[in-house]
Amino acid sequence: MLLLSAARIALNGTGSRQGAARCGQSMSYVLSLLNRYGEAMEKLEEAKATFEAIGDRKGAAECIQGMGEVLCIVNRYSEAMEKLEEAKTTFEAIGNRQGEAECIQQMGNQMGNVLRCLDRYSEAMEMLEEAKAIFEAIGDQRSAAACIQRMGDLLRLLNRYNEAMEKLEEAKATFEGIGDRRGGAECTRQIGDVLCMLNCPSEAMEKLEEAKAILEAIGNRYGAANCTLGMGHVLHAVNRYNEATEKLEEAKVAFQTLQSHHHVALCCRMLAEVSVAQHQTAQAQSLLQQSIDLYTSIGLTKEVDYCRALLDRCQRGGLLAAIPDNEVQAPRGIGARARRLFRRLGGPPQS
Repeated sequence: MLLLSAARIALNGTGSRQGAARCGQSMSYVLSLLNRYGEAMEKLEEAKATFEAIGDRKGAAECIQGMGEVLCIVNRYSEAMEKLEEAKTTFEAIGNRQGEAECIQQMGNQMGNVLRCLDRYSEAMEMLEEAKAIFEAIGDQRSAAACIQRMGDLLRLLNRYNEAMEKLEEAKATFEGIGDRRGGAECTRQIGDVLCMLNCPSEAMEKLEEAKAILEAIGNRYGAANCTLGMGHVLHAVNRYNEATEKLEEAKVAFQTLQSHHHVALCCRMLAEVSVAQHQTAQAQSLLQQSIDLYTSIGLTKEVDYCRALLDRCQRGGLLAAIPDNEVQAPRGIGARARRLFRRLGGPPQS
């Protein structure tokens, strides 16, 4: 952050307003990683104003797109969709098909999140198909594969597990075909999630171990920690509580090191369920309070309300409802945003 701030000041001093605005974009990404979402939005607003002042419509649209991503992370879906639609319109107007497709893809992702209770997944799938077609037309295989991967995820949420497996296997093959080990490993992890839902715990654990090994090998600690979290979920599902606790504690430590407060809170929440299953009510209440405090600190009110409901049930002696499998996943937006940022700045390629 200090280097980016210094670079922005230096670029402003030399009259390079565009370069300074790019630094502001990068700073917003770092702030998002640190769960400082309000400050991230401020940096994007500042960068957008600069881009608009110098007539850089593409840069301004990228900032609006970034705002949509941040709003998605904090569950402000309606506002996020408005921003993504606004960015998409600008990208269309300037003939930037890559940006247009990315916005359509993100809108499809978020429709899958916000409309899961409204039975409107078909709209999300249509958007992802549209984005995939554009990515394929411009030769962006990685982004096309990401659309297929998300389709598989949505099918999993609909309990259409066989179709989900087909999409995830298709996406995995595409990622591996272009040498994207991270993308392939993430698909393998999600296949493990589907196998868990199909009551195939041994096969699920194998896939999660496989994905974790690859992610560790390429230095993706965040992805590896997600695999460990998934293992804890599988072990809890088959009542292997001590092993589940070990995995969830391991994941929690990893996420604490990465300063991923959202995931630390999720680990605490899942550990609370394991504690209840072992009749450790006081421990469960303490863990749920930790989740509430963490979610509150990063402004995730929906998660706060959910954990408070669980805590109330626990205090009244009731059993906690099992956490749905679709809750055990990363907040969307950050990873994809990082890849776009690297591409725009000419940074390192994917592993």
